[in-house]
Amino acid sequence: MSTTQIALNNVYQALESASFQDNSDQRKVGEEQLNALEIIPGCHSFVLDVSLNTSFPLSVRCFAAIYLKNRIFPYLYKDKPNGIKDDVKIQIRLHLFEMVKEPNKSLNTEYAFIIANIAGSDFHS
Repeated sequence: MSTTQIALNNVYQALESASFQDNSDQRKVGEEQLNALEIIPGCHSFVLDVSLNTSFPLSVRCFAAIYLKNRIFPYLYKDKPNGIKDDVKIQIRLHLFEMVKEPNKSLNTEYAFIIANIAGSDFHS
């Protein structure tokens, strides 16, 4: 297990870079940063925090939700390397009701998939 600490700012900057449509080099750097960060405990919580934070640009919030939807599923199972710990899963579940209230339809759709993935992993357990 990694003892490296991350902060919301690190995750936000990686998500922001990875979400750039106009600069493929910057997008690639952001994607590499996210790949490195996602195995650090707490990363998925920060990605969720970015997606829910209405003070961030909508494009970054949508990218964070899509990233979470596409990348969280393998980490939901305890037996997977770098799996999400139960306390982090609980923290993510606490935000599910915030997701349901999202007025933006694109984000709301991504959140529905995230909720379905979490429910599927809970049912599987």
